[in-house]
Amino acid sequence: MKKTIILLIMFTVAKLAVSQQYQYVPFPDSGAIWSEHYSYGEPTWPDTVVKPDSYERFAENGEDTIIGGKVYKKLYMFLHDTVFNKENAVYVGGIREENKRIYFYADTPVHPYKPILDTVNHEEILLYDFNVNVGDTIWSGNFDNNWLVVSNIDTVQIGNSLRKRIHFQYLTTKWIEGIGSTNGLLFATMGEPTKEGVPTNNLICFKHSDDEEILFVYDHCFPDAINNVETVKNNTTIKIFPNPSSKNIMFSFKDLKIEKLEIRDCTGKVYDSYNVRGKHNFLLPVSNYKPGIYFYIATDMSGTGYTGKFVVR
Repeated sequence: MKKTIILLIMFTVAKLAVSQQYQYVPFPDSGAIWSEHYSYGEPTWPDTVVKPDSYERFAENGEDTIIGGKVYKKLYMFLHDTVFNKENAVYVGGIREENKRIYFYADTPVHPYKPILDTVNHEEILLYDFNVNVGDTIWSGNFDNNWLVVSNIDTVQIGNSLRKRIHFQYLTTKWIEGIGSTNGLLFATMGEPTKEGVPTNNLICFKHSDDEEILFVYDHCFPDAINNVETVKNNTTIKIFPNPSSKNIMFSFKDLKIEKLEIRDCTGKVYDSYNVRGKHNFLLPVSNYKPGIYFYIATDMSGTGYTGKFVVR
């Protein structure tokens, strides 16, 4: 039977669980999903197009990857599914734990400050440190000269375990052992203003098994994405290559009578649209695209859509 745990209730229950002994809960290394809501906020420059919010999911499926001689667990991002399907996801980097510290090595940029990138040294960054004490000052990970000061540390009851919860001065952000940040897995705190606005992020829910959902906001784990995408089929016929690419991507439609090719960014916003009627192949130039994840919808004469993804380096 599905077990849904609402944090507001858990915080109250935690106060009563004085007899339970605390034991460290390690970070998950497989079967975990983080469902999140991302927003660029209001534009900070005049005449800037408002970008839509997006609902995003991150997942670990237990796969290993070796980077710089260190073993990481692969982290994937997906948008529209309510269960993880590797075929509809994009690899964004690796996560590893060492001595209660969680490290992340970014591979594919998604948004400003998400995933966090070390653009200078191209090295892993420290996402979380569950060894901290009250008064410790740590880098937030989102941008330079932004530091978090630990103001309080307590425990919260989640399922059958007590987990350490870390609070920070002047922020509603909290770190929870074995889960990450209430601002999202790869988003430690609010980012600096960009042309599109001030990016914000919230963790909607965390799942680590089929019978446990930990809800933070909303009343269910997977809200519908704000993207106005019509019903489509996952692509099994259209071939694209090379993928990833930094210059051009070739679409091969084979025997499908595709009329329209639409490119969307990871927020669901239409990025480009092309009339490809009568074409068996189409060369998409991507040299002017920003690095990141993109999705396409190819619609045939009957109105059936075929969707897939590609990465621009």
